[in-house]
Amino acid sequence: QTTECPTTQTVSTTEDPSTEAATVVNTVPKAKKVKQLKVKARKTSIAIKYKKQKVDGYQISISLEKNFSKRCELRFTRKSTFIYKGLKKGKTYYVRVRAYNTINSTRSFGSWSNIEKIRIK
Repeated sequence: QTTECPTTQTVSTTEDPSTEAATVVNTVPKAKKVKQLKVKARKTSIAIKYKKQKVDGYQISISLEKNFSKRCELRFTRKSTFIYKGLKKGKTYYVRVRAYNTINSTRSFGSWSNIEKIRIK
């Protein structure tokens, strides 16, 4: 007896339909784009907040460059708020966030949020 789950599908391993041998292939549901990203500057840190979703977690990307090509730091969190510490005064930082779901240690990422620009004063 098998139970149906929206994240699994049954695939036959042989061409003979009379055999009951089958494997289960997991497909991870793709997360949606993160919305309502808000970033506030503090003394040497920034507070990042975004709309909560029903996902396994979020990936936060912070960079000194708008295109995130170099010097990009990635952080993972399960909360809808995050405080990034240890930033330098006078620098401008760019922040983006994306959600992900995980099944059997495979992550399926959604689209990146809009990029927010913040300057530490």
